[in-house]
Amino acid sequence: MATGSFDMIVLVGKVFGVDMNYTPDGKPRTTVRIGTSKKVGEKYQNKWFKVTFWGKTAETAAQLVTKNAVLRVTGELQADENGNPRVWTDKKTGDPKTSFELTGRDFNVIVWGDKEDGATQSKPAYDPDEEVPF
Repeated sequence: MATGSFDMIVLVGKVFGVDMNYTPDGKPRTTVRIGTSKKVGEKYQNKWFKVTFWGKTAETAAQLVTKNAVLRVTGELQADENGNPRVWTDKKTGDPKTSFELTGRDFNVIVWGDKEDGATQSKPAYDPDEEVPF
């Protein structure tokens, strides 16, 4: 492997949740749960991403990002100890599913999410029956 190589992921998807907290040593951390969807035949193929931002970017994300926003995120893909995405079991169907985790570097809001009255400017199509894994 080349020295100094890295991976960078660019992701555009709908926000399903935002959680901000601080590590025990006071570092800001914001986790944004994002879904993407593609129609295949009559069904939707959904992919789930857990993006973690740190520091000033985490604080900014916590202030600006809301549920149902559409974001463009760049970040580094995180893997389990074997280099694979996280695998989980769908509680409704018992089928194995995967989610991907990223360490976010930066983001842009493409479509603003929920307003105070609960309305959104835009909602991409998602399979409403599929469970969000986190």
